[in-house]
Amino acid sequence: MTRELWEQSNGTLPLKEIAARLGVAIGTIKTWKRRDRWGETSDGFQGFRKDETRQSETKRKRRAAVNRKITEAIEAVETLSDVEKDFCLHYVQCYNATQAAWRTGAYSTYGSAKQNGWRMLQKPAVQTEIKRLKQ
Repeated sequence: MTRELWEQSNGTLPLKEIAARLGVAIGTIKTWKRRDRWGETSDGFQGFRKDETRQSETKRKRRAAVNRKITEAIEAVETLSDVEKDFCLHYVQCYNATQAAWRTGAYSTYGSAKQNGWRMLQKPAVQTEIKRLKQ
């Protein structure tokens, strides 16, 4: 019933009005609209969004190229373990030792990632590699 009301008005009937007619909260109508994908075509295409523009695609490709270069550069370093290399890569992305350690997947609890992230930052080889990657 609700979707039919909305479709009959070609999507111009405000959700607030539909909620008032049915005697339900507007949040409920918004949830139904999102869940049932009102306004989308049968193939699921709703139109271009800002993040699907050509400019965003170019930015994504540039970021991927930079990430590839960084990954190749860090793989050449033999003084660091694999976990330390992963830590450096993640640290350069988020600048948070706990998050970087957690993202490596080497720690089973957040608390251990927090402790070991701090320890990683104290190692001279890791500090050197992070400085090099920042450049």
